Amino acid sequence: MTSQVSKKVLASYSMVALPIGSMAMPIAIYMPPLYSGSLGLSLATVGLIFTLARLWDLITDPIIGVVIDCYGSRWGQYKHWVALAIPVVMLAVYKVFLPNPSDVSALYLGGWLLVLYIGYTMLSISHNSWGSVLARDYDERSTLFGWREIFIILRHGPGAGYTCRPRPIGRDQHYRKSGGDGDILPRFISAHCNPDAYGSSR
Repeated sequence: MTSQVSKKVLASYSMVALPIGSMAMPIAIYMPPLYSGSLGLSLATVGLIFTLARLWDLITDPIIGVVIDCYGSRWGQYKHWVALAIPVVMLAVYKVFLPNPSDVSALYLGGWLLVLYIGYTMLSISHNSWGSVLARDYDERSTLFGWREIFIILRHGPGAGYTCRPRPIGRDQHYRKSGGDGDILPRFISAHCNPDAYGSSR
């Protein structure tokens, strides 16, 4: 069966996967050495904070999923949740990847990492759920989510160099990797161009 979802919807929906995919690698690869190296926390402390943050996800993921399902808006069921997640994720990414070295502590990393995971969960759940209503059947959903995965792979390939470019921090000019500042653009385009559901004009 030929997919009836337009190329515009496929591309604009999949654009949200660019910043979603770009966050995972720097968090896993670059944050632990950054905080346990140049920013002075012990590796054991950083490992414990990351473990607690992932356990925090076990609690927040189902709660956020229920809230997203229960509270729609005049723009639909999911689109506004993507928009609400954007500033949360942007602020948390800025705080964890561009910290003031004098402010860094276990409490600082733990607090902002929890905020980051809440924003990430809100963004990823609403985005995935949104995709399920943009397509009518199995074939269309396969095409839609296939496009999304291609965009994620593209972000981990050529886009990874942009995402992980080094910047100096503090007066001692230690370097760390930071997220791309342009990730707001694909999210805006997706929220603006995509309908809330198949056949919807919103």
